[in-house]
Amino acid sequence: MTLGERIAYYRKQAGYSQEALAERLGVSRQAISKWETGEATPDAERIIALAAALGISTDTLLLGKEEPAANPYTEAETVRQPAPTPEWLDHLPRHIGRLFREKGYIAGYIVAAQGLGILLVGLLARFGFGSMLSMQNGAWGMLGSWGSMSGMGGMSAAFRFPLIFADVICALGGIFIIGGLVLAVLWKRRVQK
Repeated sequence: MTLGERIAYYRKQAGYSQEALAERLGVSRQAISKWETGEATPDAERIIALAAALGISTDTLLLGKEEPAANPYTEAETVRQPAPTPEWLDHLPRHIGRLFREKGYIAGYIVAAQGLGILLVGLLARFGFGSMLSMQNGAWGMLGSWGSMSGMGGMSAAFRFPLIFADVICALGGIFIIGGLVLAVLWKRRVQK
């Protein structure tokens, strides 16, 4: 298909007469006729304006990269299709389910390891707060091994809060460790059956 034939084809597809297209581009109807018959060729500026007016790309107009019958829609109207998914992605949920059924006990060990981390943070906080508060030893009383403060009067609750908070963190860590190990053992027994 020649350039002139493509101009005529896409002009008709866009619903323009030669006169209407000429008016839109600011040229004469005879210029459009000469372009379509191949007697003349539009300059680069007119090619860009012509492609825009017809709703096609300049590549399509000049090179005919798209077959007119195959793509009657303009680029703006085309719907992009999603790329096909790889075959392994279709089977991924099944593989994950099988892995969880066979090796699910590892999740229990992971929970227990997280619990150990929480416990260590709690013990570190307990040690840090205990060290800070033991410096106050002479002024407000004696700090016991697990935070029992004697002789602090109304101040004991304020000073005891960080230690209680650290104890709660330690307790949560212990719960996670025990829960994770129980989960791992139960899941492993289930897998072995």
